Amino acid sequence: MTTRIVNLAIRRSQSVFSRATFIFSDHCTKPLHDGMSSLSSFSTQASMMSTSNNEDATTAPVSSTSNSEVDATIPVTFVSRDGSSSTTVNAKLGVDLMTVAVDNDIDLEGACGGELACSTCHCIFDEEIYDSLPEKDEEEDDMLDLALDLTDTSRLGCQIPVTKDLAGIKIRLPRDDY
Repeated sequence: MTTRIVNLAIRRSQSVFSRATFIFSDHCTKPLHDGMSSLSSFSTQASMMSTSNNEDATTAPVSSTSNSEVDATIPVTFVSRDGSSSTTVNAKLGVDLMTVAVDNDIDLEGACGGELACSTCHCIFDEEIYDSLPEKDEEEDDMLDLALDLTDTSRLGCQIPVTKDLAGIKIRLPRDDY
C-alpha cells in the first residue's frame, strides 16, 4: 500500500494562506488537521471519502478537540500606530496574531502571509507579556532587523499563536511616520 502525507497551502486572500494536512493511502483519505475554517468544506468532503471499515488503511489520529475549545476566543487589543485609538477584537485560540489583525481590519499588513519573509506584521508588546512569549528564533530576529520603530519588546505577529495566557493583552503597532 502506498501512503503519502500532503501539506496543502490554499490562497485565502491576496497574501494570506490557509493550511491543511492530509494523509492519502490506496484506500483512505482523511484530514489530519484543518487549520482554517475556510477549509472546512474541503475537509468534510475528504472525510466523507474515507473508508472507516478498511483495516488496511493507514490514517493518523484526528484531534479530539471539542468545538467549544476550537471556537474559543480571547480579547486582544491593538493600539494604533500613533497611540490615539485602540481596537479590541476576539482572537481565536491557536491563530497567529498577524492573522487576527488582518481578519479584523487592523492596520497590520502581513505582506508575506506569515511565511517569515518580511517584517510588516511587527508588533510591540509590554515587557511582562514579551517575557512570557515563546522564544524567538534567529530567522525572526533577522526579519525584525528590517522593521521600523524596533524596540526591545518587538516581535512578528505571524510568529505568536494566540493562547489563553494572552487574554486581555495590548499590542502596540509600530510608528511608520519616519
